[in-house]
Amino acid sequence: MPCDVVALRNAISEASKRLRALRGTYPGLDPYLVIATRTSQQGVDETPSSLLRNLRDAFVDDAARREGLSILAKTKEIEARLEQGARGADRAEAGRLELASLVAAWTALEPSLRLHEDLRLELRFGRLLYPLIWKLQQDPLVDRELTPQTEASIRIVMGTIAALGGHV
Repeated sequence: MPCDVVALRNAISEASKRLRALRGTYPGLDPYLVIATRTSQQGVDETPSSLLRNLRDAFVDDAARREGLSILAKTKEIEARLEQGARGADRAEAGRLELASLVAAWTALEPSLRLHEDLRLELRFGRLLYPLIWKLQQDPLVDRELTPQTEASIRIVMGTIAALGGHV
Protein backbone atom coordinates (compact mmCIF):
# COMPACT_ATOMS: atom_id res chain seq x y z
CA MET A 1 0.00 0.00 0.00
CA PRO A 2 1.56 3.34 -1.04
CA CYS A 3 2.56 5.87 1.62
CA ASP A 4 1.99 9.60 1.71
CA VAL A 5 4.37 12.48 2.42
CA VAL A 6 3.40 12.42 6.12
CA ALA A 7 4.54 8.78 6.36
CA LEU A 8 7.83 9.81 4.75
CA ARG A 9 8.33 12.58 7.31
CA ASN A 10 7.50 10.16 10.14
CA ALA A 11 9.94 7.60 8.74
CA ILE A 12 12.69 10.22 8.49
CA SER A 13 12.03 11.26 12.08
CA GLU A 14 12.25 7.67 13.34
CA ALA A 15 15.37 6.92 11.29
CA SER A 16 16.97 10.14 12.58
CA LYS A 17 16.37 9.05 16.19
CA ARG A 18 18.00 5.70 15.46
CA LEU A 19 20.88 7.43 13.69
CA ARG A 20 21.57 9.57 16.77
CA ALA A 21 21.78 6.40 18.88
CA LEU A 22 24.07 4.71 16.34
CA ARG A 23 26.44 7.68 16.27
CA GLY A 24 27.06 7.18 19.97
CA THR A 25 27.76 3.47 19.51
CA TYR A 26 29.93 3.80 16.39
CA PRO A 27 31.95 7.01 16.75
CA GLY A 28 33.99 8.10 13.78
CA LEU A 29 31.70 6.74 11.06
CA ASP A 30 30.09 10.07 10.18
CA PRO A 31 26.86 8.47 8.84
CA TYR A 32 24.04 10.41 7.20
CA LEU A 33 20.59 9.44 5.92
CA VAL A 34 19.44 9.24 2.32
CA ILE A 35 16.18 8.28 0.66
CA ALA A 36 17.04 5.47 -1.74
CA THR A 37 15.33 3.80 -4.66
CA ARG A 38 16.79 0.95 -6.66
CA THR A 39 18.43 3.42 -9.05
CA SER A 40 19.10 6.65 -7.18
CA GLN A 41 19.24 8.49 -3.88
CA GLN A 42 18.45 11.90 -2.43
CA GLY A 43 19.16 13.60 0.89
CA VAL A 44 16.44 13.41 3.53
CA ASP A 45 16.36 17.20 3.88
CA GLU A 46 14.93 17.68 0.39
CA THR A 47 11.41 19.02 -0.12
CA PRO A 48 8.74 16.81 -1.68
CA SER A 49 8.93 18.91 -4.84
CA SER A 50 12.69 18.35 -5.05
CA LEU A 51 12.15 14.63 -4.45
CA LEU A 52 9.62 14.46 -7.26
CA ARG A 53 11.93 16.38 -9.58
CA ASN A 54 15.03 14.29 -8.81
CA LEU A 55 13.72 10.92 -7.58
CA ARG A 56 10.65 10.31 -9.73
CA ASP A 57 10.71 6.55 -9.31
CA ALA A 58 10.07 7.01 -5.57
CA PHE A 59 6.52 8.08 -6.41
CA VAL A 60 3.62 5.95 -7.58
CA ASP A 61 2.95 6.73 -11.26
CA ASP A 62 -0.56 8.13 -10.98
CA ALA A 63 -2.52 11.30 -11.80
CA ALA A 64 -1.11 13.16 -8.78
CA ARG A 65 2.48 12.45 -9.80
CA ARG A 66 1.80 13.54 -13.38
CA GLU A 67 0.10 16.72 -12.16
CA GLY A 68 3.02 17.39 -9.81
CA LEU A 69 5.52 17.00 -12.63
CA SER A 70 3.42 19.36 -14.76
CA ILE A 71 3.38 21.97 -11.99
CA LEU A 72 7.16 21.66 -11.57
CA ALA A 73 7.74 22.04 -15.33
CA LYS A 74 5.52 25.13 -15.52
CA THR A 75 7.23 26.62 -12.47
CA LYS A 76 10.66 26.10 -14.02
CA GLU A 77 9.50 27.70 -17.26
CA ILE A 78 8.08 30.79 -15.53
CA GLU A 79 11.14 31.17 -13.28
CA ALA A 80 13.37 31.05 -16.37
CA ARG A 81 11.28 33.74 -18.06
CA LEU A 82 11.43 35.94 -14.97
CA GLU A 83 15.16 35.38 -14.63
CA GLN A 84 15.69 36.43 -18.24
CA GLY A 85 13.76 39.56 -17.43
CA ALA A 86 10.20 39.47 -18.64
CA ARG A 87 9.65 42.49 -20.82
CA GLY A 88 7.62 45.09 -19.06
CA ALA A 89 6.32 45.35 -15.53
CA ASP A 90 2.95 43.87 -16.55
CA ARG A 91 4.54 40.65 -17.84
CA ALA A 92 6.75 40.35 -14.77
CA GLU A 93 3.74 40.82 -12.50
CA ALA A 94 1.76 38.26 -14.49
CA GLY A 95 4.65 35.81 -14.10
CA ARG A 96 4.75 36.35 -10.33
CA LEU A 97 0.99 35.81 -10.12
CA GLU A 98 1.32 32.64 -12.17
CA LEU A 99 4.03 31.39 -9.80
CA ALA A 100 1.84 32.12 -6.79
CA SER A 101 -0.96 30.16 -8.44
CA LEU A 102 1.37 27.21 -9.05
CA VAL A 103 2.58 27.27 -5.44
CA ALA A 104 -1.03 27.09 -4.32
CA ALA A 105 -1.70 24.22 -6.73
CA TRP A 106 1.37 22.35 -5.42
CA THR A 107 0.29 22.88 -1.80
CA ALA A 108 -3.13 21.44 -2.60
CA LEU A 109 -1.63 18.52 -4.54
CA GLU A 110 1.14 17.48 -2.13
CA PRO A 111 -1.08 15.48 0.29
CA SER A 112 -2.28 13.30 -2.61
CA LEU A 113 1.23 12.30 -3.74
CA ARG A 114 1.95 8.64 -3.02
CA LEU A 115 5.36 7.07 -2.48
CA HIS A 116 6.21 3.43 -2.94
CA GLU A 117 6.06 1.67 0.42
CA ASP A 118 9.36 -0.11 -0.22
CA LEU A 119 11.25 3.17 -0.56
CA ARG A 120 14.21 2.89 1.80
CA LEU A 121 16.02 5.11 4.22
CA GLU A 122 19.68 4.14 4.13
CA LEU A 123 22.93 5.28 5.64
CA ARG A 124 25.88 6.66 3.75
CA PHE A 125 29.22 7.46 5.32
CA GLY A 126 31.58 10.40 5.30
CA ARG A 127 34.36 8.02 6.37
CA LEU A 128 34.51 4.36 5.43
CA LEU A 129 35.64 2.47 8.51
CA TYR A 130 34.88 -1.02 7.28
CA PRO A 131 35.17 -2.93 10.57
CA LEU A 132 32.63 -0.56 12.18
CA ILE A 133 30.32 -0.76 9.15
CA TRP A 134 30.41 -4.55 9.32
CA LYS A 135 29.47 -4.40 13.03
CA LEU A 136 26.71 -1.94 12.18
CA GLN A 137 25.18 -4.51 9.80
CA GLN A 138 24.27 -6.58 12.87
CA ASP A 139 22.94 -3.74 15.03
CA PRO A 140 19.28 -4.11 16.09
CA LEU A 141 18.59 -0.47 15.12
CA VAL A 142 19.08 -1.26 11.42
CA ASP A 143 16.87 -3.46 9.26
CA ARG A 144 18.97 -6.62 9.21
CA GLU A 145 16.72 -8.31 6.65
CA LEU A 146 17.24 -5.54 4.09
CA THR A 147 20.87 -4.83 5.01
CA PRO A 148 23.23 -7.22 3.20
CA GLN A 149 25.04 -9.31 5.80
CA THR A 150 28.36 -9.55 4.02
CA GLU A 151 31.69 -7.77 4.10
CA ALA A 152 31.30 -7.21 0.36
CA SER A 153 28.61 -4.58 1.09
CA ILE A 154 28.57 -1.28 2.93
CA ARG A 155 24.83 -0.77 2.39
CA ILE A 156 23.07 -0.14 5.68
CA VAL A 157 19.27 0.02 5.46
CA MET A 158 17.45 1.69 8.33
CA GLY A 159 14.12 0.47 6.94
CA THR A 160 11.36 1.17 4.46
CA ILE A 161 9.20 4.25 4.79
CA ALA A 162 6.22 1.97 5.42
CA ALA A 163 7.93 0.23 8.36
CA LEU A 164 9.58 3.33 9.83
CA GLY A 165 6.59 5.58 9.16
CA GLY A 166 4.16 3.33 10.98
CA HIS A 167 2.31 1.84 8.02
CA VAL A 168 3.24 -1.79 8.68
